Amino acid sequence: MFRIRRNPLVTPLLAVAEIITPPTVASVPGVKPWVMGIANMRGTLLPIMDMQGFLYRGNDAPDLRMRRVLVVALGGHWAGLLVDSVVGLRRFRVDARSEQLPPLDPEVKPFVTYGYQLGEARYALMNVSALIEDRSFLDVTI
Repeated sequence: MFRIRRNPLVTPLLAVAEIITPPTVASVPGVKPWVMGIANMRGTLLPIMDMQGFLYRGNDAPDLRMRRVLVVALGGHWAGLLVDSVVGLRRFRVDARSEQLPPLDPEVKPFVTYGYQLGEARYALMNVSALIEDRSFLDVTI
């Protein structure tokens, strides 16, 4: 479970290989501002993408020390997704699936498929596959 701005989001655990603190990155010339750079993660080059920068075309995130990187690997693509915070791990029963979503920013909605309800709290499921395969996400050059 994680947050991008005020949006409570979850993604399947199988989509996340690892959660790390923001690593040192080497900048890459000629890329969009939301591409933070490339990090060396145990010998593998990992592009680090700022999710606020990508979704909102700007960043008003809290201190970088509070943010986390979701390392995702789908369809042969590896990416480090910088999110505002990781709240924790949640398990949802199959019957907790809900079409009723929490209030979401319009920038996030294209990457949400459905949600889950846990008590009074609602969480939106971010479709990481749709994000990584999105043309605007793949087009990182200026």
